[in-house]
Amino acid sequence: MGRSVNRDPSLSTLVPQPSLHSRPRWPRLLALTGLVMLLHGWLIGGLALGEARVDPALPAPTVQVRTVMNEAPVPPAPIAATAVPTPAPKPVRRVQTAAAVAPVAPVPAALAEPVETSASAIDAALVVAVAASNPPPTLNLDVSDLPVYRTQMPPPATLRYDLRRGFISGSGELIWRLAGKHYELRLEGRAAGLNLLTQTSQGELDDAGIAPQRYTDQRLRGGVQAANFQRDRGKITYSGPRTEFPLPVGAQDRLSWMIQLGAVVSAEPQRAIPGGKVMFFVSGARGDADVWTFRYVAAESVETNAGPVSAVKFTRDPRKAYDTLVEVWLDPARHHVPVRAKLSAPPNGDALELVLREVSPP
Repeated sequence: MGRSVNRDPSLSTLVPQPSLHSRPRWPRLLALTGLVMLLHGWLIGGLALGEARVDPALPAPTVQVRTVMNEAPVPPAPIAATAVPTPAPKPVRRVQTAAAVAPVAPVPAALAEPVETSASAIDAALVVAVAASNPPPTLNLDVSDLPVYRTQMPPPATLRYDLRRGFISGSGELIWRLAGKHYELRLEGRAAGLNLLTQTSQGELDDAGIAPQRYTDQRLRGGVQAANFQRDRGKITYSGPRTEFPLPVGAQDRLSWMIQLGAVVSAEPQRAIPGGKVMFFVSGARGDADVWTFRYVAAESVETNAGPVSAVKFTRDPRKAYDTLVEVWLDPARHHVPVRAKLSAPPNGDALELVLREVSPP
């Protein structure tokens, strides 16, 4: 056992110790070393392929990118050349100017026109108005040619409605007041203890029916917006936007039409037959106004808390993408006041629906 020698443990793991009965192992060690070097070289090569994206010694892509960037300045010259014609703000200004210069002055002269109009003349005017009522956001219709109807106003009343808007349910109240030639209308919608909307309309009655002087609209958590019907100047102006529209005879606001439509149908029952229609120039309170065409649909039964009500249905179809779809059912037994109304906002907004619950004297 005199062979026990103090060995370095680090060396013993690498170099096997010869035994007395074994052959020399150097050929094996040589082969093993070669194999280890081969594997090591393969691993290094594989790692280099896997990290090619983050190898810091890759300036070539940077040079290539810069080369591409150098070619980019060439296209800008044509782009700038084509951009020169694009000062197309000028055409836009012309369109706006044309809309602002729309024939406002001639309208007041029509205000003093008498209201007598034959059915054939009305139908002819309707055809002309409908033909002109197709496109654009600007008003290209000569509103002085709109038909004027006879009217028969309902007596003063308070109409209470069940209100629904999407998953919200509440109540609505439409108050209609008359004092000589002066009228007042007020619509309030409430739900969950909140006032969803408050609309008012006030003015006079003339030969064409309701003639609004001021219309206001206030929505939940919003300010009051107003439209002013300046008959002495023949125009509609607004409290917010500096927009103006001509004021034709028979023009309505977004609340007064609810009474005016029934008043026309009461005086002219032929409007409530297939092919019948009624047209108004209707203004909102936010600088918006357009021709509304109500078309007769059919006689329908409306379910109310008091039971079914026989009504006549009219619809106002949108003329533009953002217009409101209006459906209204008028009750002939109650002077054609709305027994149901449904207003659907585009494109897929919740509809505001009112269904009559009761009618009471003022």
